[in-house]
Amino acid sequence: MSSTLKPRHDYIDIATTERVLQNGMKHRDDLKGLMAAEPATLLQTRFNSLGSECEQIALLLYALGHPIERVREMYRDAVIAYEEVVRLRGTEPVFPVAEVSHNPAFSSADPRGVKIKSLNAPDEKDYSLGNSWDCYHFACVALMVGQADAAERFAVQAWDPPGSKYLGYGKYSVCTTNDQRLAYAMRKFYEKDRDGALRLVSMIGPTKGEKHDVVDQAVIWKGILQNQPAAVLDGLMGLLAWHRSKVKIIPNWATDYFICASALGLTAIAIQTGLIQKKQVPNDDVFFPFDFLSESRPG
Repeated sequence: MSSTLKPRHDYIDIATTERVLQNGMKHRDDLKGLMAAEPATLLQTRFNSLGSECEQIALLLYALGHPIERVREMYRDAVIAYEEVVRLRGTEPVFPVAEVSHNPAFSSADPRGVKIKSLNAPDEKDYSLGNSWDCYHFACVALMVGQADAAERFAVQAWDPPGSKYLGYGKYSVCTTNDQRLAYAMRKFYEKDRDGALRLVSMIGPTKGEKHDVVDQAVIWKGILQNQPAAVLDGLMGLLAWHRSKVKIIPNWATDYFICASALGLTAIAIQTGLIQKKQVPNDDVFFPFDFLSESRPG
């Protein structure tokens, strides 16, 4: 690591973080080479891996103290890959999942006692990549690096097939009911249906098993939708407090918590709509890089 860089997070192990960064860059480059060599193979899966890798690299660069513009550039590369993830949704077969049980009438060594039940329908397509929560997160990332048009494209494509196994709070879920409500509310917002968006966020409440701070995000959304700056700022403070509390109990290599993307993304919307000004938000929270935000509004 360059001696001129000062880590932004004092709790990380610098040598380990630097090593993870170098490995991530190599994996990203290897992945690009694989995609060039096999352009028709697992394209959506590989774009998803590429976007995720670019986002992780951006977070590592940020934590290690690299210039904000370099961090922003890597996030923009992630946005480009994520746009392909959403575009290619439903074009690949679902990952095979099977349930294995054993009939106690047979010994454990007897194959006749093993029953394998596929949990996938014939020719089932995978819609889990690019799900509604993915679109919400991708939109927040795009907003935080000044790509408002890309954010809108992500938001309006937030959708989940009814009965999807990846929805809810089960073993295979990647998008909770509240995650979906946030994503659908963002879609309604961009579709100019504020009443519909407000109905959705008003349904959000604390639920065991949530992976994200959905409640404070809902508070921010209510402020945006009802033109209440104080509510936006209250929700933002709550969201950042929740984020800091999580950092205290997670491993120091959990890169996803180096930056609070949802806080930056929703704040960007509030600024772009003229509801609040940049000077009103925290400028000294290491998980909320103030320099990412712009005062400019999209035309």
